[in-house]
This record gives sequence, structure tokens and C-alpha cells, in this order.
Amino acid sequence: MAMATKIPARIPPSLLARSLSSASSIAEKLPKASSPASPAIDLSDTQRLFASVPTASLLHSLANLSAMAAGPLVDVGVAVLRAALASEGQLLRAAAIGVARATVHRHFCAGDGFEDAGRAVTGMWEEQGLRSILDYGMEDAEDSAACDRNLAGFLRTVEMASSLPPSSASVCIKITAICPISLLERVSDLLRWEQQDPTLRLPWKTNSIPVLCDSSPLYLTRSAPDPLTEMEECDLQLASQRLSKICEQCTEANIPLLIDAEYTSVQPAIDYFTYSAAVQFNHGNHPIVFGTIQAYLRDSKERMVNAVKAAEHEGVSLGVKLVRGAYITRETKLASSLGAPSPIHPSIQETHNCFNSCASFMLEKVRRGSGAVMLATHNVRSGQIAAEKATELGIGRVDRKLQFAQLMGMADGLTYGLRNAGFQVSKYVPFGPVEQVMPYLLRRAEENRGLLCTTTVDRQLISVSHTLRSRPQMAMATKICARIPASLLARSLSSASSLTEKHPEAPSPANPVIDLSDTQRLFASIPTASLLHSLANLSAMAAGTLVDVGVAVLRAALASEGKLLRAAAIGAARATVHRHFCAGEGFEDAGHAVTGMWEEQGLRSILDYGMEDAEDGAACDRNLAGFLRTIEMASSLPPSSASVCVKITAICPISLLERVSDLLRWEQQDPTLQLPWKTNSIPVLCDSSPLYLTRSAPDPLTEMEEYDLRLALQRLSKICERCTEANIPLLIDAEYTSVQPAIDYFTYAAAVRFNHGDHPIVFGTIQAYLRDSRERMVNAVRAAEREGVSLGVKLVRGAYMTRETKLASSMGAPSPVHPSIQETHNCFNSCASFMLEKVRRRSGAVVLATHNVRSGQIAAKKAMELGIGRDDHKLQFAQLMGMADGLTHGLRNAGFQVSKYVPFGPVEQVMPYLLRRAEENRGLLCTSTVDRQLISFLEDLISHSNQDTVIVGSFIYAGSKAKNKSKASNETCVESEPEAGDNQSTPYSRLSSQNLNSSSVISG
Repeated sequence: MAMATKIPARIPPSLLARSLSSASSIAEKLPKASSPASPAIDLSDTQRLFASVPTASLLHSLANLSAMAAGPLVDVGVAVLRAALASEGQLLRAAAIGVARATVHRHFCAGDGFEDAGRAVTGMWEEQGLRSILDYGMEDAEDSAACDRNLAGFLRTVEMASSLPPSSASVCIKITAICPISLLERVSDLLRWEQQDPTLRLPWKTNSIPVLCDSSPLYLTRSAPDPLTEMEECDLQLASQRLSKICEQCTEANIPLLIDAEYTSVQPAIDYFTYSAAVQFNHGNHPIVFGTIQAYLRDSKERMVNAVKAAEHEGVSLGVKLVRGAYITRETKLASSLGAPSPIHPSIQETHNCFNSCASFMLEKVRRGSGAVMLATHNVRSGQIAAEKATELGIGRVDRKLQFAQLMGMADGLTYGLRNAGFQVSKYVPFGPVEQVMPYLLRRAEENRGLLCTTTVDRQLISVSHTLRSRPQMAMATKICARIPASLLARSLSSASSLTEKHPEAPSPANPVIDLSDTQRLFASIPTASLLHSLANLSAMAAGTLVDVGVAVLRAALASEGKLLRAAAIGAARATVHRHFCAGEGFEDAGHAVTGMWEEQGLRSILDYGMEDAEDGAACDRNLAGFLRTIEMASSLPPSSASVCVKITAICPISLLERVSDLLRWEQQDPTLQLPWKTNSIPVLCDSSPLYLTRSAPDPLTEMEEYDLRLALQRLSKICERCTEANIPLLIDAEYTSVQPAIDYFTYAAAVRFNHGDHPIVFGTIQAYLRDSRERMVNAVRAAEREGVSLGVKLVRGAYMTRETKLASSMGAPSPVHPSIQETHNCFNSCASFMLEKVRRRSGAVVLATHNVRSGQIAAKKAMELGIGRDDHKLQFAQLMGMADGLTHGLRNAGFQVSKYVPFGPVEQVMPYLLRRAEENRGLLCTSTVDRQLISFLEDLISHSNQDTVIVGSFIYAGSKAKNKSKASNETCVESEPEAGDNQSTPYSRLSSQNLNSSSVISG
């Protein structure tokens, strides 16, 4: 019972399991073969289905499958990886390999080497009762030397398989890896011509099992090919000997050998090798050699039947691995280029029918003891039909002559359903160095795009989420199968974006102002599709290596002169970070986003048209036009729905800002210095500021520099005038300390001119991670008060920690950043308290931009104590778009004014912002806290699975509400916080109860 008070708001394993069941095992309608009334495979009990799978694996699979459901992301990712791997740049290649290793390689492969693969096979066998089909990832060989190297790899794979638990593994090989592709094409041409001209004699041919039929794509050989040369016959004999060595070793170890099918241009030769080996080695009741039939080919059933019957005549037990096929794009293009009909079935339904018919034929052979079959399918309906057929025929479920198989990382629901039904099931397990298996991985993405990139996963999850939100409680208890409820996604997001940590100097309020416990209400205004997209992105961004490598790849690609590579990188960014953190590429997109957040969620927006540092006056003028257009757009939106953010570095050349900052720093050290261009006396520095950045007296501004300074001030004045006319707040961003004095000078000059009346127009930014931040802020606010100016302050933690620390270190000076995260928190909270006092006295306004739940809670409580109205426009909270949504909606629900910082603009234009977000806040984006917390919660649920669990609405909770309620507010689990950043956040608030009426346990 106490468990209920300790369960944070996270995703239960059974529900992750349901998601995976949906995401990887999606049944397709098959009207001619309806599902049996009493199915042989039970996929409804997802708790039992995935009971043997570690929670960490479930989480990783969910993140990968969610990402792979985004079609454009897969397309762009494949293009980027191909271009990067083809590049001569070592950094770019290394980055691409790193991305692949952290994503597709980790998901679809068993590691880089034999030891990794051995552990994976043993684990699947001992922990999950699954066999493995080992494939040491080697592709086409171009010459005999490559063939011999590949042979050594295959023999080592067989040797490794023989050392594993008996019956736990078989081995898969490709003939194209042990015979040069050019020779396979020559042999295939001759076999096709023999099919057209039965009088043709092939002296090297050693068996009579047919590899073709009249319906085969014989058009691939349009004229009589030349006979094999003496050298070609020698090479053919060598290739046959390589295959024989592999078969001999498999026979000695009693390990099945599966020979992959490939493209039709070489498949006749591959089948010839396969059947020759079968004639030599398939003696006894259990075949060693298995050939592969691709059911998507029109001639597949006829070829298979002919081969099996011919083998029976020769007393050979043929093994068949039945698949649908993996080269549909290649085959279709080749046929089209030759003006011939595609060898592929014209519809997916015909492929399904062919697969099921071939499976039925082979099951009859298994029953009669004259063959063996491995049914490699991800199609739930086909698996169900085959299982039912086997049961009807009396084939024992432990009969090794019938096996099912699925690819590693896919169709796990079907895999475990078949295993639980008692059938023999294998996972196809590729392994090998990333570069070596990349052809396989890229082929999986390209040729199976309909599976990997389909939106069916999202559609199904979204559909059931809406069902769960709208149907009566009792009905939902029977409908909640194989999917993730939206409220549970919401809980995940509440954890993933609104983090908390211990803060001994600022204890949690007894009755918190912000209630984050009711996640159903917290995220009620967010569409389920948005929750799903956020969950996928936040899961991906929890992988630190992936973020690091992704940033490196994007930087290298954007710096490349290759148009294709740049386009691919931009596409990848657009489908991932840009979509998550930005409101679109243009003003219309941003307008829609702002209006939607205002009308549907009650949130304001801080619009930032993504422009970075300008190098000259022309760039400044272009940026000015963009800022003015942003204000014009904001003025057309619903009143009070938006403010505008600008960067001074975008309207004043960076070199001039550095010169002005040097002079201001020197003035701080030498008060006798006269600056003729200086127009206001509000201080921008203090004695604790990093004055070491200017170590000697700088030269005065030149006449041209003073002119450029006036132009920059005029640009800012134009922006302020437009904002004043439209009554739109203007927030001026802080940047790095080398130019911040000049930025503050611009800001305060504008405030003196435009901040008249009770509500400031111009807001400066204070970065609380700087040691001098509070002193500077207090001095500036008090000086403004003396001049009758109401200063607006946007308070953040800071976004340039790495840059600041490196610069100080290079100068042998102490970092201007607080030495610990706790001191940054303390500084932020102290600055917030000071500004809230000013708000109460009507002599200032503040935007508290924080992702830290504790800081938000403390500030909200302080505002209440001071009697500041929650609808007072002089107090606002803000978070970045795509982050800290739990805190955003909690503050909004508490009645406070809350904004989202909304960058927008073309991908290339906002890339500096996006990359800065990833690099400077790696502690937030890449922390494994997401995984650790979710995994911890899931393990708790698994270990306490015997407690009474009730499904109510789309919430899952356990035990007694009344008993849990008294404990809920007293328990808090917290962790340490990552490094400071502009959107600095603390690790997850661990909501201690999921009860509908539980009180908040957010402690700050």
C-alpha cells in the first residue's frame, strides 16, 4: 500500500510494452484470411508478453520506434549518413558513425564484435527463451581476396555459435560475400538462358534442382551469354569450396546455415549454390542448409514448389526460409529501366497471399517429414494463420523443423507472442563494426520505409488516447490494450521537462502554489499528437552521445560545400530540433503558433526571429527589417498574446560592441575617463565584474565608430518606437561578457527614453550564473528609480557557461560564473525576490525565465506573500518552447502570466540558436536522468506487480486513495541538477502519487 505514495508520474512497463506491441507488430487487414476465433497467439496480455524484457530495453525501443515513425526524419537521416560516409572528411565520417552507433546500430544490431554478439545470443536464450540467427555483417565482395576475408569472418561466426548454449543459434551468410558479384551475374545469365533454351549445356553445373521457372524475370538476359571462361570456372569452383567449408563446419557443430536471398539479377546463381550445398549436406531428418524464398516475387511459389519436389526426388530434405523481400525499390527501378513489368507482386495483398500460401505448402512438407521451414515475418496475421495451420496439422510446437523469426529490434510483440504460445522463435541478429553493417542498416531504412517510417504508430496511439479520454471508465478497462494513454505520456513529459532538486536553503512550501500532481489537468490543453512528438524528442535528447554526435554532424554538414549534404543536414534539423524548439520557418507559421498557444492553452509568446551576430552595417539593416516585421506581425495577433525579443549583436557590429565594452570596463576602473558618446548614467558594471577583459586603456572611438554607434542606437530606437506604438514589450537578450556592457548600455539608454508610465516597454536581461549579476542589477534598478525610470528585467540563469569559462581560463583569470550550481540557484532566487519587491512597489517589472521547478515555486509563493496579483502583467514567468512544459502549465493553472520563448525562422538562420541549446545545455538535454528515473519507476512497478492496480480513466494508480493521500505531500524524491544554462533546469520532480486527488509533492 505504501508503494502508491512512492510512485512518481512516469510510464508503467506494461504500457511501454503495449506501445511496442503496436509500434512493431501492426496487423494488416487481410479479408480473405480472417483471424481465427481462438487465436493460437495471444497478444492481448502485454504484461506477460514483455515480462522477460528489461525495462531499459523497453524504453530504448520505444524511443527508437517513435523516432523511426517520422518518415522525413528517416529519409533525411539516411541521406545524411550516406553523404557523410562517402565524404573524405575524417571528422564527418567519425560523427556519422557515432550517430549510427547510438541509434540504428544499437537498436538493430548485437554489437561491434563477436564477444558482444555472444553475450546478446546467450542473454536472449537464457533470459527470454529466444534463438538467434547470427549474421556477421559482410556485403558484396569484388574479388577473391575479399571473398577469403569474408570466409574467415563466417567461419569465426560458426565457431563462436558452436561455443554458445546448444540450439541457441544458427548462422546466416550471403553468397555475394564469398563469390565476386560479377561472377554471380555471369552464372545467373547462363542459368536464365538455359531456362529459355533447354538444349544449352553448362559443364560446371553439378545438380538438377531447378532455380528458375517460366514466370521468372528471364528478360534480364536478352541474348545468349558467352560460356564461362576457364578463369571464371576456376573462380566458381573456389566459391563453391568456400561454401563447402562453411557447411562442413556447421554440420560438425549441428548448426543450421541460412543462405540469404538477394536481388533477382544474381538470385539464380545464389539458389544454384544453395541447392548444391543442400544436396551435399542435407542428410537426415533435419536440414543443415536453408535457402531463402522471397514471397514478394511473382515467381516465388512456383520456384519453391519445383525446387522442393525436385529435392524430394533426390532424397534431399530442403530447408526454406520464407520472407517477404527487401529489395522492392531496386527491383522495380531495374525492371522499369528495361521496359519490363516488375517482378514484384502488384499489391501488398498479393504478397501477403503468396507468403501465406507458401507457408501452408511448407507446413504440409514439415508434417510429412520431407522439409523444414523458417517463417520470417513481422505480419501478425501471417504469424497467426501459420500458427493455427501448424496446430491443425498436428505439428508439435517444439518441432525444430518449424521456426518463426523476426529481425532484432522489430516486431517484438509478435516474437514474444509466438514464444509464449510454445513455438520455436529466433531473432535475426546482425553484428559487426558500424561501417561494416551500414549497408544492411541503410537498406533496412530505405527498403522497409513503409514499416519504419509509417505513421500508423502515431495514428494508433493517438486514436486510443482520444478513446481513453472520452470513454466511460468501465468500458476503458476492456479497451486499454497495446497502446499508451495520453495522460501517461503527459506524466512522462512532466518528468522529462520539469525537473527539481534538493535546495536545503529554500525548503518546500507546505502548501505549494504550483500544483504539478494532476497531470491530466496539467496537460489537458495539449493535443495528444504534440505530447507524442515531445516524448519522442525528449527521449532521443536524453542520449548524450547522440546529442554530441548529432551536433558535430550538423556543424560539419552545414560547413560543407556539398549541396546534397547541406540539404540533408537541414532536413534532419527541420524534422527534429527545429520542429521541437521552433515555431516554424516563417512569420505565418509563427503567427499560427502564437495564436494557438494563446487561444488553446492560455499562454503568451516571446517572439524571436532567429538572427545572430551581424558583421557590418548592411547585415544590421537586414536584421532590423526582420525585427520590425516581427513587431508588425505581433501587433496583428490577439492583444497581450505576444512580446518580442531582440539581440543587440544583430543590429550593431560585434566588433563595435567589443570596443564600446572595453571603454565601459576601463571607465569602471578609471572614473576620470570621459566618454563623449555616453548618454545615460545607469551603471552597467560594478567592481566585481570581469574587468580583466580590458587590461589596458583602449583607444577612444574613432569618428566612424561613433557614427556607427549612433546608427545602431537609431536602429534600436526604431524597434522601441514600434513596440511603444503597439504596446508590445521588448525583451533584449543578454549575451557573452565580452560584449555585455555595451548591450546593457543600449538597453538602459532605450529604457530611459521609452519606459514611461507604470508598465515598462524595454526589458534588459540579467544572467544569474554570473558572480556580479545581483550587484549590477540592484545598482541599475536603483539608478533608474532615481531617474524616474521603471526598469524591466528578464531574469535567466545563463547560456554561455562553456565559452565564459574557457575565455577566463585562457587569460589566467577566475571564471565569472558562480563556482557551483547551488550558488547560481541562490543568486537567481535572490534576484527574483528583489525584483518582486520592486513589482509590489510598482517601480519595476520582471520576467522570471526559469525551468527550475523549485525556483518557480519559491517565486510564486513570494508573490503571493507580497500580495502581487496573479494577473499582474508586471510579473511573468517564461520557459523555452519545447521544454519545461510541466512547469509552464502548472504556473498557468495557478493563475500566473506565463510565456513561451518562441524562436522561428528558416532552419539555417536559427541553427546557431539550436546548436547552442544542445551544446551549452548538454547537462539538460543529454542527461540520463530521464532514463534513470523512468527505469527506476518501471522497476518499482514490476517488483510490486502483485499489488491491487485499478485502471480509472487514463490514470493508473494503486492502493487506497484515502491512505495514500496523507503521505503524498510529505515525500519528495530529488536528484542533483546539471550545469547552469540559460534555460537551466533541475532534475525531475518526482511526483510521489498518481492518485487523482493527491496533493503536490513538488518541493520548490
